[in-house]
Amino acid sequence: MTLQEDPCPRPSQTLDIVLDTNERGISAEAAVQGHPVQIRRLPVGDVAFYRGDELVALAERKTLMDLDSSILDGRFREQRERLRNLSLCDGGPLCFYIVEGCRCSAAYHSAGASKRVDGALENLSLIHNMHIVWTQTIKDTLDTLRRLAIKLNEPGSSRGYAGPLKSRGAALSEDIFTNMLTVIPGVSLTVASAISKSYPSWASLSVAWSASKSPETLLSGLAVNQKRKVGPSVSKKVYATFHATKNISTSPHDT
Repeated sequence: MTLQEDPCPRPSQTLDIVLDTNERGISAEAAVQGHPVQIRRLPVGDVAFYRGDELVALAERKTLMDLDSSILDGRFREQRERLRNLSLCDGGPLCFYIVEGCRCSAAYHSAGASKRVDGALENLSLIHNMHIVWTQTIKDTLDTLRRLAIKLNEPGSSRGYAGPLKSRGAALSEDIFTNMLTVIPGVSLTVASAISKSYPSWASLSVAWSASKSPETLLSGLAVNQKRKVGPSVSKKVYATFHATKNISTSPHDT
């Protein structure tokens, strides 16, 4: 079948790459190479792949040094569960880890680190069913992201473009956004469902924030049930989560 005969041509050969505001190294490399990427606060993960408003895939990026420190301080388990919960949603995104660095380099390992890191990565693959993509440097990571953005949009892939979204697609998008909201401390599934009922996607909420004179309290008053409404503190917390910048650190990669 030729391209002209394709009944469901893809709107684009590549997905949009969105970097978390903390991914300064990759965003700087992208600027040097002239590769277009979007930069904004991501509630979960470090790199997101979008097809329009549809979240196709989500990745957590770790250097070996940061991976080891996150295992020790508990961040690794928390971040892993956030990704895993999203991936288990009906129609949820493909979630995976990008591990950057050379495993044979002693510079990445403290005493016992090799055993901790290897064990954690083995558990990711065998127990939690998560893919791991290895890269060597920041430049290599960016090159890998560019390749993945094309591969994930190919019709033959599990996340490839399959033609125009049908009505079920909107429901899936809403379900993903609801689960993203539950990651925010203090936002229960019930509250998240109430928010996504009025704003079914990140894009629709972002537009509403931009048009509001008081965006921080936009969600205040939304009915959660017959007796309860979303309070101003929760509204401000949701707004802050999507707009606040993570603390700047001198480490090569913060999470």
